Amino acid sequence: NIKMTTQIDNPTVDAAIRLFPNPANGSFKVHSSLTAIEEIQLYDLNGRRLSADVEYKGDEALIQIPYQGLVIVQVHTRKGIRVEKVMMK
Repeated sequence: NIKMTTQIDNPTVDAAIRLFPNPANGSFKVHSSLTAIEEIQLYDLNGRRLSADVEYKGDEALIQIPYQGLVIVQVHTRKGIRVEKVMMK
């Protein structure tokens, strides 16, 4: 069973996390101006976990994913979780 968090209200974390570019073509970056990124989880619209190469560099992560379509991105930090969507071309 997959339990997926769709939203956690934490305005501080929400404002601190940025994903770019969006839409993306094979890869995108996640930047946190608040704290280091601990983990990134990716899901398709059916809730299936997607496999990707993730390179963590403190407050930034580079995600390379061979997928086309909408990706749900969970960004985990010590301050909370931010859920975003990225369109992969």
